[in-house]
Amino acid sequence: MWFIGDGRDSIKGVEKKPNVFHYGSGTKDLTGGEKDDQFVFEDAAEALRKNIAESDYSKLRGGAGNDTLTLNGHNFTDKGYDIDLPAGTLHIRTPASKVEDGATYQFHSLVENIENIDTVRSAASTVRGNEHRNIIKSRGSDTINAGAGNDQIHMLHKDATASGEEGVDEYFVDHVEGRICIIEDGEQESSVELNWRIGLIESWHIENNALVITSGFEFYDRPKNLVIIRDVYKKVDGITQLKNGKLTFLTKDGYQLRPDLPETIESGAKVDIEVVISKHGSPARPIILYSPECWTMDQRETQYYVPRAMQSIAFYAVERPDVVTSIHLDYASSELSKVEAHFFARESEKI
Repeated sequence: MWFIGDGRDSIKGVEKKPNVFHYGSGTKDLTGGEKDDQFVFEDAAEALRKNIAESDYSKLRGGAGNDTLTLNGHNFTDKGYDIDLPAGTLHIRTPASKVEDGATYQFHSLVENIENIDTVRSAASTVRGNEHRNIIKSRGSDTINAGAGNDQIHMLHKDATASGEEGVDEYFVDHVEGRICIIEDGEQESSVELNWRIGLIESWHIENNALVITSGFEFYDRPKNLVIIRDVYKKVDGITQLKNGKLTFLTKDGYQLRPDLPETIESGAKVDIEVVISKHGSPARPIILYSPECWTMDQRETQYYVPRAMQSIAFYAVERPDVVTSIHLDYASSELSKVEAHFFARESEKI
């Protein structure tokens, strides 16, 4: 493992072992070995903020193996990186409405023999994959074109769009508020894994030739999640025909689903779609409580069942900001006379 700060550095990694390069700003010349190497640009988000033009460009050479470039950090911005694996280039992309391409590009790095990309969180990057199997983790409002090959695309942020293009592609979609778009040509089978349970899916329908999957959250006051599969239908000789019927969906609780898509639909119509369960999953089973106290110490979603026979029970939990705890009571709602919740509060250090 190599920890490299700012400045000009040239390092050739260990040839017969996997190398991990953590590097900062400045001009770098980094070369991996024969194993699976990782290049972690620690100042990637900060470089978008500073907008400092480097006098020279960096060179990242993966060598043999399955190599990954990670653009670290978090930046809420419409700027991002343009990563073109076939061309072997990494640019900083800045939106500019007055130029023809809609953005300006500042050359940052030459990348060779890199297969996998992790983008900057909450930025707006573009990634073009190559003919190899690419694993792309989209952590911003990104545009992904994975290229040929059997690719794996992780969509972890709202407003991301991904096209697997040729090959048998896998999509992993996180449970986030807002919309995520997927483009598939329908030539080969593709799978979409939804990182939430089947019970949170509210509807499946066709709208503007796209398959739209609407899902909610455990708490009803949150905005919806929309997964949109574009161009599932196409218009041929005035008839709207099925273009892509090779889609399989999987849920967090193990269900395997295939939408029952008709061969033709009425043009411009919104059509509700039935879903066939090709494999049943394993719904989470609540833990039955008999103790007067229950401590929830981990960061996993948990369900509890309180039997009617229990006189009283106290729940205690560590800080779990993004984790849901469900408590099932063996009572009708009409039998409940009062619900109380007690919290310990502290002043946050965040501004």
